[in-house]
Amino acid sequence: MARQVSKTQSTSEGKPYKLNFNLPTGVTLTDVTVVHTPPSGSGLEVQKIIDAPVAWIYLPTGLVEGRHIVSVVAVTDDAHVSPEIRLIIDVVI
Repeated sequence: MARQVSKTQSTSEGKPYKLNFNLPTGVTLTDVTVVHTPPSGSGLEVQKIIDAPVAWIYLPTGLVEGRHIVSVVAVTDDAHVSPEIRLIIDVVI
């Protein structure tokens, strides 16, 4: 089951989001898959930075107003896939 995190972002600001995957000692992130679902139109490719055990994703300025869903799954160096973290971003003017 996905862990959900709710945030608010203005259409005029870009914002980084820190996601902690709470990995066991000695296990590191090797990749994260990010899927952006906007309230309308096409999703964008989200910038991501891996800094084990956390990943940073960045949503840029100019997003359309409304609820954006960003689903993030991590892959670890031992080939396991993390549970999904789902960011619910309400973009406001």
